[in-house]
This record gives sequence, C-alpha cells and structure tokens, in this order.
Amino acid sequence: MPIEHLLYRCPRCGSDTTTRGKGVRCEACGTTFEQGDLSVITVRSADGTVEETSARAAIDAIERFGGASPATHDASRELSYETPVAVAKVQRYEAVRWRGRLLGFWERFREERPARLGLGDGGLTLTAIEQGPRVWPWAEISALQVSSGAIQLDIRRDGLYQVQFLVDSPKRWKELLEGGLRRFYAQRGQTVIEFQPRIVTRPHS
Repeated sequence: MPIEHLLYRCPRCGSDTTTRGKGVRCEACGTTFEQGDLSVITVRSADGTVEETSARAAIDAIERFGGASPATHDASRELSYETPVAVAKVQRYEAVRWRGRLLGFWERFREERPARLGLGDGGLTLTAIEQGPRVWPWAEISALQVSSGAIQLDIRRDGLYQVQFLVDSPKRWKELLEGGLRRFYAQRGQTVIEFQPRIVTRPHS
C-alpha cells in the first residue's frame, strides 16, 4: 500500500497529512514520512532530525489518535464526511476461460465520472456532475472490498460501483465504511463477520 494511503494521518500529532513526492508531510507539526526498505518508514522532524520507524508502529500510533474517526463528525456529533472521487459502474461481466474451463468472471466498467462521495449516519450519498444524488442506506450495501487502491461497493438493486479517491486515502474510507456498517448492524443485534464477497452477519452471542 502506498505510504500516502497508509499514513492518512500524522503518527506524531494526529493531523491529516498531504502527499509530498515519494512521501507525506504533516503541515501541522512539519514532520515528513518517506517509504524506506520493506516496511521501514523514514521520519524527518521539522528540526531536521531523522529517524526510522516501522509501518506497524506508525499504524498503531494513528489508531491511538482515533484512526479514521475524529474528523468525521460535525458540530452535532453526527457522522459527516465527504471527498471528491472518480466513480464507474460495472457495465457487464466477462468470462475468464483457460483451456475450455471457466475460471471466473471479471468486471468491465463504464467510463469514470467525477463525483463526490458523502458519508453520514444513514449511509452514503454519491453526487455526480449533471446527475442527482444517489443515496445508499447501509442496508443497501451488500459487499465492500478494496481493489487496486479503489473501493468497490455492491449496491442492492443498483449494481457494482468502483470508487477511486482523488485526494483521500482508500484505507481511511475502508475503515470508515466498515465502521459504519458494523454500527448499523450492531443496532440490529448483528455482528459483521465478513465484508466480501458478500456482507455476512450473525446474531450477537
């Protein structure tokens, strides 16, 4: 996973980071983070001090700051967050065969369109240019997965959508969406045990 997706918040102070060349920078504390060998991250402080840390330690630090959650609530404490995206809907499925055997299917998507993806307590809203908003309540999302840096959402009675994030991290959005779905089903006495290839739940034990 690219470092700009992994470190969507600063492990030092918890502020959102911005992409800078081959790494990310926190504008709040001035720290920069660059990908080193394997899972090593090179950390350069605002005073020029350089040290190394592991990707696991950086992720754990972001979790201690609250992960994806704190910046996603408005003044009323309702879930509220949105970001620009490029979205494409699946057009058809094509068979993959080898030596006459059916191995599976792959998706052929329509042309990507610019849009904004909004997250709220009730679910998602996708607003594309020159189109009215599509509202997807949590109950209508039947699958969620990350694919090549994008998120794919299977919507009941609507189809499969692929969402590319233009300025935000798909890892952040994966965590936000999984958290929203878990809260939705928890209110109904259910625990989510998997998100793909289909969302599967079971009653609270």
